[in-house]
Amino acid sequence: MAHDHPFLNLDQRLLVLGTRHDQILSGPADVECNLRNAATNIKSKVVGISIETAGFNHFMRNVPPKLTKLTFTVYNSDLFPDGTELKVEIPPNQYDIVSFAAALQTGFDTAFGGAGVITITVSNPPGLPQSISYQLNAPFAAGGFGYILITRSKNLARVMGVNRNELFVVIQATAALKMPLLSGESCVYIHSKTLTGSRSSIGGHEVSDSVIATIPITVPYGFVQSVQLADAQRPTVVYGMQTPSQIENVDLSFRDADLDIIDMPQGEIYATVRLWLHAF
Repeated sequence: MAHDHPFLNLDQRLLVLGTRHDQILSGPADVECNLRNAATNIKSKVVGISIETAGFNHFMRNVPPKLTKLTFTVYNSDLFPDGTELKVEIPPNQYDIVSFAAALQTGFDTAFGGAGVITITVSNPPGLPQSISYQLNAPFAAGGFGYILITRSKNLARVMGVNRNELFVVIQATAALKMPLLSGESCVYIHSKTLTGSRSSIGGHEVSDSVIATIPITVPYGFVQSVQLADAQRPTVVYGMQTPSQIENVDLSFRDADLDIIDMPQGEIYATVRLWLHAF
C-alpha cells in the first residue's frame, strides 16, 4: 500500500502520459515525456516514479502487418520445378474464421497464378473445433503425390495454426486441417528503459530486461483495455534524495510478446504515473 512507501512524506504529483498529449516517441504505442517541458512544469527534483494505471484502445488486429506473409515450397507440380518457393500475402485485418479462409484462398490463388490449384474452406469436423481445410488439386503430378510445405516463423503460418518447428504438409487430393489462431495477443507488456535502468535495446531481442508491467487482454476487439496495477507491479525508481541524480524523462512502450510495438492503427494509449518529488 502507499503508506508503506519509504518516501511517504515526499511531495507527490500525478501525471498523465499518452498519445493524446503528443508524446509519441517512435510509434503509436511508444511515448516519452520530458518532465521539464513547459506543459509539465515540474520544478522539484523527481526522485521516483510509479505507474498507477495504464490502458489503451484494443484495436490490435489478430492479423497485424507483421503476420500477413509466408513463403511455401512446391514439390511434384506440373507447373513449377521442385523446390520452387512461392509467396502468400493477405491484408492486415481483424478476421473471423470465414473471412480468414477467404483471404487465404485469394492469397494462395495469387501465389499460384490463378484459381483452382488449392481449395481452402472452413471445416466443421465432428467433435473437433472449427478448422480450415487445405486441399491441393490439379495440376500436380499424376498419382496424387504433389505437395507443398509451409514452415512457421514470425509470419502468417503462426495465425494459420502451424506450430513452432512444424512442417505443415498439404498433399494433393487430401484435405489437411488446421485450427487457426485468431485470438490475437493475450497480453501487452509495458517496457521502460527509465524505470528499469535498462541499458539494452528493447526491440530485436528474445529477452528484454525492461518489462515493468503486464496487461492481460480481457476485453473484445474495439473496447478499452485498462488496468490498475497492484503495488507489486508498480516499479518505482528511487534516486537518493541527497544525490544530484534526478529523472528528467520517462518513457513507456506498449509491446507484444515479440517485443514489437503493438499493432494499433487507431485509438490511444495512456498511463497515469505518480511522481515522487523532492525540493532542490
